[in-house]
Amino acid sequence: MPAIIDSKPRIDGFRMPGEFEPHRGTWMLWPVRTDTWRLGAKPRRMHLLR
Repeated sequence: MPAIIDSKPRIDGFRMPGEFEPHRGTWMLWPVRTDTWRLGAKPRRMHLLR
């Protein structure tokens, strides 16, 4: 069973930078492994195919 973290991302030093801020890279993800996406990624795939 995973441990419950009694903390907040901000307290741990994490933040969501603005898209205009300089950064070293960006992670992009495509729903390839359907077992890690809600309902087998079908809702997201339909959205992306529009």
